[in-house]
Amino acid sequence: MKDKNRLLDKRGQFRGLNLFAETQGFCSNYHDLKPVYTVEDEDKDGLISLKKAYLQVQDPTEYKFALKYFYNWQHWEYVSELDWFKSHVDAWRQELQVKMQSAMLGKLWKEAGAGGKNAAACAKYLAEEGWTKKRGRPSKAEKAAYLKREAAAVKAIGDDAERLGLKVVNGEGK
Repeated sequence: MKDKNRLLDKRGQFRGLNLFAETQGFCSNYHDLKPVYTVEDEDKDGLISLKKAYLQVQDPTEYKFALKYFYNWQHWEYVSELDWFKSHVDAWRQELQVKMQSAMLGKLWKEAGAGGKNAAACAKYLAEEGWTKKRGRPSKAEKAAYLKREAAAVKAIGDDAERLGLKVVNGEGK
């Protein structure tokens, strides 16, 4: 991004939700700041598709992507942790992993067919579907992380309901 100042608000703070066309109406401050990005699959109305950009950079560390499309690494960390945006980023991370795996498998097929010195190893890997995950139960850390995410989601929904003046009924008909 050429003009990184567009990524900051009037106070010089990182912009968050108001960077995106999809959440522009929900930001009470700084209505005059124009969105920069969209989460659509393609660029739209002069806005950069962040999904398309993420997949084009092809950097699983996300560092190059962060420096190119955000003010700095810390800005990317801030935006990627926004509740609204997390599900998008998680989906992009998964899609990038599959895209890179597909490219790697294409190279292996080419090597296996070329008959080079690694052809037998490549053919064996492909025949045994070595790229598929073979694992058992989730670890305690994975379970704990899942429960933590679920608890945060339940809390966020409860907080939103309370803020809107709604009462949560626990199925007891009261």
